[in-house]
Amino acid sequence: MPEMLDLPLAIVPCRKGFFCAPTERERVSCGRKPRIADVFALIFASDSDEAARSCSPARSAPPAVGAMPIDVVLLVLLGACLHATWNALVKSGSDKQLDSTMVALGASVASICALPFVPMPHIEAWPYILASVCIHFTYYQLVGAAYKHGDIGLVYPLMRGAAPLLVTFSTWLLLGETLKPTMYLGIFTISLGVLALAFEARGGSGKAIAVALVNALVISLYTFVDGRGAHIAG
Repeated sequence: MPEMLDLPLAIVPCRKGFFCAPTERERVSCGRKPRIADVFALIFASDSDEAARSCSPARSAPPAVGAMPIDVVLLVLLGACLHATWNALVKSGSDKQLDSTMVALGASVASICALPFVPMPHIEAWPYILASVCIHFTYYQLVGAAYKHGDIGLVYPLMRGAAPLLVTFSTWLLLGETLKPTMYLGIFTISLGVLALAFEARGGSGKAIAVALVNALVISLYTFVDGRGAHIAG
């Protein structure tokens, strides 16, 4: 097969005779060509993934999460930079609710423009998409309300420092997903460091803190819903 010559040797044939990535975590189905993300997943796969080198859908227990593909890491870092930027713009504006709404509108326009270049998600993912739209509407309203009552130095660390802790706990409780001990240590260290920044904030009220913590719960909720939806969408 000439189109397979440039692919790494780590890509192996599955039981049905097609080439696929070895981990079910990447949701690679038999019969399609590997993607760039699949190749990176193979390169950074842990030893525990060797037992999953087939396209069989059956699995007795959720796998422990391994290293993320490098392209995913870069996209996460880019998203973090863009996210901090628009939060600063909302805080500096005169009408916080309007500014947060305009940010959401801009993201919607960009997403609509990208639709012709991406495949349609599976039908099973649509309930998650609709739920995510509703949750994000609540999120943007709470962002505007939080910045109306408190400084970004107080509100932003509370929202973004508490959310990873809530996501980590909820995925373990509801999905049974586990991480390596070093990953748990990294999450707790970073989250507590971000939360510590809130103690240095000068401006803010009890209402700002309450709204920020409620929004942290909303953030963890849409993170959980989006993650499950993306996993099902393939």
